[in-house]
Amino acid sequence: MNTYSLNKNSFSDVVGFTNNVTIGRIINENRRPSQKTLQMILTKFSNIDANWLLTGDGEMYKKDFDQDTENQLLKSLSKIDNLNHRKVAG
Repeated sequence: MNTYSLNKNSFSDVVGFTNNVTIGRIINENRRPSQKTLQMILTKFSNIDANWLLTGDGEMYKKDFDQDTENQLLKSLSKIDNLNHRKVAG
């Protein structure tokens, strides 16, 4: 989340949750994410290595991940974050 400058709310939104409860429990209560949650995260963040996400071992990013795809992901996340700020402000 920090790598992409996302908080629990915006990360939950990007991944596809309607609120931040699931992500909050994983972070705050050290709960293990369900397989469905892991799949949702890896679907949205396809550059993240599944082993790293599950265990913390190895490299965070897949070795064969394309930098152009990474840049597209960052742009998409920025757009989502801007929309979230508009929702809160509006």
